[in-house]
Amino acid sequence: MSMKISVIGGDMRQIYLSNIMSEEKEVYIYGNEHEKLSSNVNVASTLEEALKDSHYIICPIPFSKDKKHIYATNSKQKINYMDVFRLMKKDAYIFSGPYSKEVLKYASNNNIKLFDVVSDDEFAIHNSIPTAEGVISMMINSLPGTLSGSKCLVLGYGRCGMAITDLAIKHRMNVCVASVKDEELMEASINKCDTARIQGKKMKVIDYFNQKAIDNKNNYLDLHTFNYVINTIPVKLIDINLSKKLEDYIFIDIANVYNDTMNKFINARGIPGKYSPKSAARIIYDVIDKVIGRS
Repeated sequence: MSMKISVIGGDMRQIYLSNIMSEEKEVYIYGNEHEKLSSNVNVASTLEEALKDSHYIICPIPFSKDKKHIYATNSKQKINYMDVFRLMKKDAYIFSGPYSKEVLKYASNNNIKLFDVVSDDEFAIHNSIPTAEGVISMMINSLPGTLSGSKCLVLGYGRCGMAITDLAIKHRMNVCVASVKDEELMEASINKCDTARIQGKKMKVIDYFNQKAIDNKNNYLDLHTFNYVINTIPVKLIDINLSKKLEDYIFIDIANVYNDTMNKFINARGIPGKYSPKSAARIIYDVIDKVIGRS
């Protein structure tokens, strides 16, 4: 019997991923319907059919947005992830991520094997590129002015923050990076960005070439002065509430931690699935295929 792989929920990334995997493996999909799905993929009519005797289960990124159901944009069905845990084989493996603390605890207590694709270094490196390209596309479409000459603040300088900053600079934007991590700020300085250290929900400008914070009381960053603010940090570290509504300002949150009801705001988690799902699917496939090959 050939190896069975189940794809549950998701967006266009899982459609393309199913197509890729179906070239060599027996693939069943449930909770994700689209005309681009290959005829090689088996469309299950029930969750039980999809999971029966399945060796590997591929769920979306993110695993869940409401902490109850599997994330699924192309389906009217709501799939409770507890049903997946209940119906899967005891020795089956789930690929997805990130997982909530509740999911991780339940999986640990019930010997459920979870692989966090998002935390894989190879995935993080390659996925930062379609993420950055998607952010730039959002920026172009969101405000009436050009990117060139506009001011951009990037919160965090990990892989995504670095990729976004690099593309922003190539579009001749004036970029400032804010972080709580000295090593990130040092690297941003080397890459010719202005920098600010996040402390006490404020951002103090710091000169890393001279290894010192600028003590002038006016040298705290004000969000009002930026056209674009991009958050890549998965926790709330600053106060984003502005005192007035701004015409040429947008906050793009790829980490899904903030909300702004006054100014233009985009919750941009899952950008690759919206802007470059085929490339994103290949990145996910490469990670999963290596894990399957080792098991």
